[in-house]
Amino acid sequence: MTITASMIQLRTGIFLSSFFFLFQITFCFSSPPPDSLPSGTKDTILFEKQIHHYLKGHGAFYYLPFGGMNGSVFRNGYFNEVADVIFSPGISSRSIYEINWKQLSDDGLRIHYSQINYYLGSKKEQDFQIDHQQPVLKSLSAGLLFRTMNTSGYYANQAASQRNFRIYAEYHPPAAKFRLITGYLSNRTEAGENGGLKNESFFESASSGDVKFAEVNLTGAKSRHNNKGLFLQQKIFLRGTESIKSDSVIAEKPKLFLTHSSQAGIRKFRFIADKFYNEYFENAYYDTSATSDSLEWRYWNNEIGLFAEDLPWLNSALRANTTLYLKESNELFGYRQFDFDSSGWSHSISPGLMIRHEKFSADANYKISITDDSDVFHRIVLSGKKPVSEKVFLDFHLSYRTSLPPLIYSYYNSNHFIWRNNFGKVKQLHASAKGESALKNQHIAAALKIYSMEGYLYFNEFALPQQNNGRINIAETELHHLIRFGKFGLENSMAFRFAAPDRIIRLPKIAWYGSVFYANDFFNRNLRSKFGFDLRWADKYKADEFMPAIGQFYLQNENKIGAYLYADIFADFKIKSASFFFKIEHANAGLMKRNYFLIPAYPMPGRTIKLGIVWRFFD
Repeated sequence: MTITASMIQLRTGIFLSSFFFLFQITFCFSSPPPDSLPSGTKDTILFEKQIHHYLKGHGAFYYLPFGGMNGSVFRNGYFNEVADVIFSPGISSRSIYEINWKQLSDDGLRIHYSQINYYLGSKKEQDFQIDHQQPVLKSLSAGLLFRTMNTSGYYANQAASQRNFRIYAEYHPPAAKFRLITGYLSNRTEAGENGGLKNESFFESASSGDVKFAEVNLTGAKSRHNNKGLFLQQKIFLRGTESIKSDSVIAEKPKLFLTHSSQAGIRKFRFIADKFYNEYFENAYYDTSATSDSLEWRYWNNEIGLFAEDLPWLNSALRANTTLYLKESNELFGYRQFDFDSSGWSHSISPGLMIRHEKFSADANYKISITDDSDVFHRIVLSGKKPVSEKVFLDFHLSYRTSLPPLIYSYYNSNHFIWRNNFGKVKQLHASAKGESALKNQHIAAALKIYSMEGYLYFNEFALPQQNNGRINIAETELHHLIRFGKFGLENSMAFRFAAPDRIIRLPKIAWYGSVFYANDFFNRNLRSKFGFDLRWADKYKADEFMPAIGQFYLQNENKIGAYLYADIFADFKIKSASFFFKIEHANAGLMKRNYFLIPAYPMPGRTIKLGIVWRFFD
């Protein structure tokens, strides 16, 4: 192949939702304890159905900003120490809104239920989802999930739509020796890409009615993301699962089983513009009248595992319940763009050990992978949890890996951007420790996270990929405290972050989230309710800009954002299996200086109202 497989990395991700479109992540409401509403949520009952949370990071250290009235501009900077794949295209900028196979329950599809989610917001924002699964025959169950989301947007050229569905079936014989799940999914997104505001100073000084008509850089551009795939998972028991107890440890009869999973699919990305926007783009290599760039990624991942649970000699030696396993996996990929077509494969072996004891639990695994170019990569992961007392827990995590850059860093050929690179391996070390205590009326947690990398990849000030030759270090401390005074509650979370060199890693050094709420039950505890407001703040920093033509963040040195307080007012209700919420997002819009940019040129929408319902029916 023309580009070596060493130019491709596992899924790192820069995940991005379309700026200023009103998509949301659909997280179903989980039933609270019978005596109260959830006490540990960081937003409202319908967690994550509201706007961004500065402390709700994903991946290494990045905050979770957003670029819509309630959507999320989602960025997972560089680090995914538990990823199971070697190759990645680096074009998963809509993944946060997609449905996938990991969302299926490990308990299978034998529960018969239906669930309806509906959310309504300003600017014709609608989000509808239905999820249904039921037994079809004695040993056969089936399910369907369908979701549609639409919005006209808050600023110019923000109209967006999304259609997702997943169909699946499970075969589970009565003897419980075999289980098979298979299905098909499809995700399609089309969103306007306005390139941000042309004049930020106009936005900051204009009246509230004028800002909605502020000029944008791209009036006729949009992106399309499509993802389709097949999935198959099997589990075959070679030994029974009866259990007995010994005097020392729980000595289960040895369980021996095989697992097999296979995924195949295709992901496509297109950027379309009705003309050459010469004030925004520097180059038009192929067409000065319009742009239609496309990229296609094809993949097949296959894994077979052999698991041995509770081997007598191992249980006795470690005085704990154990699971010893060995996995063998293969990956094939194809990457196509214009006249370029590349492919490759990898083969991996991964042994591991899981330990479960009444006083602690620990997991350890090692993975070695070799590609078709004879490049070798390693991954080591150690993690554990130890209860110090009934209500105090300690967690730790340590991992090291070498990995490939995503292919988009190595090769890209489009109307506005062309590059070809041969970047080296990325080396990543991650260590973290967390302690938390769940007391009667309060919850306290503290965490320390450290990241160290060599060969860090990023997009420079010209939106071109670049690799750092030195070492990058990031340290993050998170503190969380929730306390209840009767029916009132107060929650605070803070994050302190340090990165070196900060010329490459840009993030707020301090981020804070606070919530004050009142929770009570009415009508003989048939109506549960929660009322309150949320506040969010982060200090100023030079946030990365966004380039819609490639769907990536890149460095900028001109503008700082932050030091703005966001306030939301919410009311949540629950009646049996139905949950409702009402929320005023950015309730303080217009009351303070209009400098609520979440990345340069992309302001947050003004004051908006949200309504939502989640209703689950059981058979």
